[in-house]
Amino acid sequence: MATPGYGRNLAAQLGVQRQEVDVKPTAPTLSQHLLAEAARFSFYPRVIGRQWRAGSTPEATKYAAARDLLLKRDVEERERMMPDTWDMDLGDAGLDQHYSRALLGAVPSIVRRTRDLKVMTVGGLIPRQLNVYLQGASRSYILGLWDSTAALARACLEELLEQHVGAYVGQGRRDLANWINEAQRINRLTRSQLAYARIIQDVGNCALHKRSLTEDEARHCLVALRSLLADLYSGSRRASG
Repeated sequence: MATPGYGRNLAAQLGVQRQEVDVKPTAPTLSQHLLAEAARFSFYPRVIGRQWRAGSTPEATKYAAARDLLLKRDVEERERMMPDTWDMDLGDAGLDQHYSRALLGAVPSIVRRTRDLKVMTVGGLIPRQLNVYLQGASRSYILGLWDSTAALARACLEELLEQHVGAYVGQGRRDLANWINEAQRINRLTRSQLAYARIIQDVGNCALHKRSLTEDEARHCLVALRSLLADLYSGSRRASG
């Protein structure tokens, strides 16, 4: 966690003059403070008594769970096909409340996963599309979208091999397995790099064709991609994670 003076240190580095005062924190982080503030409301802006806030009594917890279930159901009906529907539309305010609570609750995990990804620097120019796929896979991992992480990592690998191997065997249409086999046949990837590629292929295929992934599987796939890119673009460092 950053120290309390980190904002002042940044302001000093930027040469910015600011008027501010430290207050006694009500929670370790801003997200936890805001989540606690959100607990004051039933449906914003209606405030509920402290005795009716989630966790204070069994009845209050039951009420909060029922409210959150209504909000979640409204979202799920818009995201996927459902066996039945209902007529209750909670509107913009209801959806705002659902996402506010959900995202604030997810912030600690988002921060942890962001910190888990080390900075990657390279010694040369990286093709733009590789960075687009890498950024998409990294953001998906940070936000907890495990299947998207693997699918975008797999797309990044395919783009990488088309460029890295296609110059030698032609740019014809091939599936990913064929690109990996061609890379092995002409020795364009080392043994460890081939291992990274097969991890990405296997986990990506699992997400696309078999089942949803776990966080560990998504991270394993993303780490393999970052390690492969670090190996191929010389001059990179701190690429693991």
